[in-house]
Amino acid sequence: MGRHPDVIKATLAASKIRGNKAIRPLQKKIAAAEKSKRSICDQIQSYVEMVKKLGADNVGDKFVVEMKALGDQNQKAEVEIETLKMNLQRLEKLVITEAHVSDALLQFKKVFDTLDFAEQRELIELLI
Repeated sequence: MGRHPDVIKATLAASKIRGNKAIRPLQKKIAAAEKSKRSICDQIQSYVEMVKKLGADNVGDKFVVEMKALGDQNQKAEVEIETLKMNLQRLEKLVITEAHVSDALLQFKKVFDTLDFAEQRELIELLI
């Protein structure tokens, strides 16, 4: 079974599909977080322009508090984006090769023989 090319190809295809299913949601989360960060940066930029027009002495405490909150939100967004990107990279590195599949399938008989009848039956049912 470990050398059967159709079994290996099917296993690799299923693994790729499963990997893509895990990667797509992360890519969407990254895009959403980056969009949110751009929005925050746009708000910060508009506040900076306002300070330039009014002068630093003419902005109140409320304005300073809002700018600090935006800065905190921006930092939090950066951390979230980097965390998501690291998770995506980790998933992308989990590449299963033909050699991995073949080696695992070669061990199948040894493992299968150690199972009792009920466990063998359950395993076969899972494979079907």
